[in-house]
Amino acid sequence: MISSCAVDPTGTDCANFTAEYNGCQDNNFVEFHSMVGAMYFLCVMQMFLNFLPTVIVFQGEKPVFVRERAGNMYDIWVYATTKMIAEIPIMLLVPMMLLIFVYPSIGFQDKLSEFFEFYLILALMV
Repeated sequence: MISSCAVDPTGTDCANFTAEYNGCQDNNFVEFHSMVGAMYFLCVMQMFLNFLPTVIVFQGEKPVFVRERAGNMYDIWVYATTKMIAEIPIMLLVPMMLLIFVYPSIGFQDKLSEFFEFYLILALMV
C-alpha cells in the first residue's frame, strides 16, 4: 500500500489505506479527516510533552554544566548520552499513559496490535 501511495498522483490509494487503518470502512471522509487530525494532534502533543520539559530543566542545569565543562570533567556527548539514558523510562511511560486514556476515547480500532503500533510510532518520536 505504501508503494502505491508514492505512485498514485491523486493520493486515493493513500486515503483509502489510512481510512481502513482508522476503521472508516465506508470511506466517510469527514470521519477520515477527524481521525487523521487526531493522529496529527497526538503526534504533535507528544513531541511537545517531551521537548519542553527538557528545555526548561536544562536552564537550571546549564550553570553546573558550563562549570564542569570548563573544568574538562567530561565532554558534551557524555552529558547528553547519560541524560538520555536516565530519561528513557519516562520517555516510554508518558506515551503509554497518554494512549491508554486517549486512544479508545477517540474511536480508533479496538485491536491491541493497532494500539501498540500507534504506541510504537509515538515512542519512536521521542
